[in-house]
Amino acid sequence: MFWNLYIDDLTLLEVVESLEVEKNGKVVKSGWQEIMERTYSSLGVPFSQEKASSRELICEKLGALLDGKNGRLGVTTKRSLDFISLGLFLLSVDKAPTKWVQILLGKYVHVLQFRRPLFSQVNWLWKRIGAFNRGNAFSAEEVEEVFRMMFLLPLCYTDLRAKVSQKVSCSDASETGGGVCASTGTTSLGKMGLTGLSAPISSGHDFLVIEWFAGIGGLSRSLERLGLFPISQLQYVNKTHIAWLSSGSFFRVRGLEGH
Repeated sequence: MFWNLYIDDLTLLEVVESLEVEKNGKVVKSGWQEIMERTYSSLGVPFSQEKASSRELICEKLGALLDGKNGRLGVTTKRSLDFISLGLFLLSVDKAPTKWVQILLGKYVHVLQFRRPLFSQVNWLWKRIGAFNRGNAFSAEEVEEVFRMMFLLPLCYTDLRAKVSQKVSCSDASETGGGVCASTGTTSLGKMGLTGLSAPISSGHDFLVIEWFAGIGGLSRSLERLGLFPISQLQYVNKTHIAWLSSGSFFRVRGLEGH
């Protein structure tokens, strides 16, 4: 069960059998909802019984459309059409004030919370509002982004019934591409970890770790989780700096440009 409490707005998301929803032709309230209503009443917290609903298959909460019938989470058609109408209007005017563009992007950000990878489709418009444009007409690149945003609206939803992928992936910023990696299988150490291994692993040998682009120390943390501790560690930070970690202390080395 998922629950969300926003001031006086309680939202419960449950997976239940259809027989549990109705009894003698009447909708059965969730036990948690009954507990919250009793608590509100005992503490004198006002809430509207008329606005309260119980175990609806399809409902709209805090701007999100929850479709329990089809297992989707997104926005209503009305919200999508509002975004499209504002976008088309801004494309038709000779001057588009920064505030109007901010409103357009604000509406799009709300929609994108249900399909976050699509944030990658906006670039020029962010630069426009960041530079506080005086209200010129959209450039060709900005026009393309607005149309792309509108065309991708049907993909802006979360599939609540999607299965967890067996492939582990990771990504990082890359100006030239190739910034995405994916797993090809599970190592022997990984399989041991999945079986609930609690005792630390012994490598049997002292070892040195060299970690490239160690911005968040992912390799160090992974080794720590496995109970493996190197005698020393060399971390490549960028083209001009490396960090040498020994006995918990960092030493920075400069002058690596061109190496």
